[in-house]
Amino acid sequence: MLDVTNSSQMRIRIPALMSGVLTYFSLEQLRGRWTILCSIPSLDLIDAIFLNHQHDTFAQFGASFVALCRQDRLLHDYKIEQLIPLHVPILTDPLGRRRRAYNRSGPQGLRCQTSLLDPHLKLRLQIFHDLNARGIDALFELLSVIQQRENAVPRQGKLETIPALGRF
Repeated sequence: MLDVTNSSQMRIRIPALMSGVLTYFSLEQLRGRWTILCSIPSLDLIDAIFLNHQHDTFAQFGASFVALCRQDRLLHDYKIEQLIPLHVPILTDPLGRRRRAYNRSGPQGLRCQTSLLDPHLKLRLQIFHDLNARGIDALFELLSVIQQRENAVPRQGKLETIPALGRF
């Protein structure tokens, strides 16, 4: 696991669109919850609707879903916000500070790169996937397996084991 909780990365604030308000976002705001940090290559209306739905669904499972877009111009384009109320925080990282904090290479072409952070903000895993239901379903499965491992209760002196995940 990569631990950035004791570094100066915790204090870095990056621009974000949260509930229709342009603000600054700090990683510290995520502490205490499982967090899915999804780097997306671009954002259009369909993506915004999809991300909004995923944010609400992950919230039902006690996790935060945050989108990170390389394009900071989207924060100045309020067309999406005017059409639908966004619940998902949309972060931008034009200087790459968040990306460097987690040794991320950034979205590859049209694929997303998603990081799963535990409640202590330790990086648990990173995957590349498409921004569609299949990619998000894989995230749900990975999140539930990792949470089960974290909450495994010892039985007769042994920890319950969960089979290793296949490749995605």
